[in-house]
Amino acid sequence: SARQYLAQLEAARQAFAAGDSQAWREIDADFLFADFAELLRDSVDGVDRIAAIVRDLKGFSSIDRDEQATVDLDASLAELCRLLHGRLPPGARLGREGEACAALPCRPGLLQQALFNLLDNALKAIGPGGRITLHCHRTPGWQHVQIVDDGEGIAPEHLPRVFDPFFTTRPVGAGIGLGLTLARDIVLAHRGEIAIDSAPGTGTRVSLRLPLGDTP
Repeated sequence: SARQYLAQLEAARQAFAAGDSQAWREIDADFLFADFAELLRDSVDGVDRIAAIVRDLKGFSSIDRDEQATVDLDASLAELCRLLHGRLPPGARLGREGEACAALPCRPGLLQQALFNLLDNALKAIGPGGRITLHCHRTPGWQHVQIVDDGEGIAPEHLPRVFDPFFTTRPVGAGIGLGLTLARDIVLAHRGEIAIDSAPGTGTRVSLRLPLGDTP
């Protein structure tokens, strides 16, 4: 679009220099300049978003690193929300509430993978206009994280099997059924706890409890 606008402006400039006083009117210069400015604003916004995605992906790429570290959980959750925001259905919202620990001892890449899997599941469960909320709070010795969605929910007969390897209720080709299994194993490896409450039509709540002390 910018190339086309520049070509129009150059043609009009040459025509005006040759004595065609109507050249600017013929290209509808008022609209062209207004739309050109909007085009530049959109382009700058797009570049800023790309920069944020690349920055977040650099942090997320640490998944292969499994050494012990202390991480800012609040920043990690914000990073994951930004990564998933572009995949939300139309009109859907992803929000955060409460306090997340600024210095959580963990294996950063693994914990981030577990949180990503849980958020990705919630995202796939909601439809247009849906809602996902991360609730965070602390109690003595523990960091609590709840991922709540208002999606389709899980049938009672399926709920006991959600952590089973390769179990999935999604259509063939839409998932291999390892996301929740991996998330559970990672949480347990951090000496934490994970539980799921759900019912058809009411959504799903995944509750995590992570120790604030050293992990093995």
